[in-house]
Amino acid sequence: MCGQIVHEDNSVISLGEQAIVLRNKGDLKGALKLNKKAEKICRKLVHTDPLAIHNLAISICNQAHILRDQGNLDGALKLHKKREKIYRELGDLKGLQNTLYDQALILRTQGDNDGALKLHLEQEKICRKIGNSDGLQLSLGRQAHILKDRGDLDGALKLHKEKEKICREFGLDESLATALANQASIIFNTGHPAEAFFLAKEASEIADRVGSVSVAGQVKGIISEINRYNEKEDVIRNISDILQKADIFKTEE
Repeated sequence: MCGQIVHEDNSVISLGEQAIVLRNKGDLKGALKLNKKAEKICRKLVHTDPLAIHNLAISICNQAHILRDQGNLDGALKLHKKREKIYRELGDLKGLQNTLYDQALILRTQGDNDGALKLHLEQEKICRKIGNSDGLQLSLGRQAHILKDRGDLDGALKLHKEKEKICREFGLDESLATALANQASIIFNTGHPAEAFFLAKEASEIADRVGSVSVAGQVKGIISEINRYNEKEDVIRNISDILQKADIFKTEE
């Protein structure tokens, strides 16, 4: 989320709003062009309008997201770094943690998990300092995915549990469902299907209540996997019972 443009110059607000409409319609080139116009105006006003530098960062952020959507990850990353520089110079920690998160997502997509984790850890530190609960839970969740990929399931589970605690405390229901679903997946894969099922069930109920299609789909896959496992176990138990009975009959003969 880049933030909302606030400006005395209505042309900047208008350009930003038009760009959002075009992007939602799939006209990424048109949206990019309008955001570049907004950036140009903001650069001209940075020395006279205190809001211009803030809006400049937002217009750069919007361009970065469009480049990412177009598959230009290097270009998007370059713009996010410009945005990072602005926020560091302003001392805007909320904006800084946001751009660190965006950069980390790109680095992970590019396969640089070490770089992504480093940025998420800095983001976590900032969020704890300024009390940004939403940013904190997002950072913890992303860190957990990286740890899971490295095989550190205990570390990943610990972070997902902390994310769950934050989401329950602040009423972040969709993120809570995600945290529960991710825990269920890890716990199932470590050999605890019953516990995993109850976590997945709660995640499914929350996802349905808030209308989160993506989380509902994730949970459905986990529950299906658990059910297949249970069916397989039932078959093995039935075979085992048959073999045991056969041994008894053999002994009696």
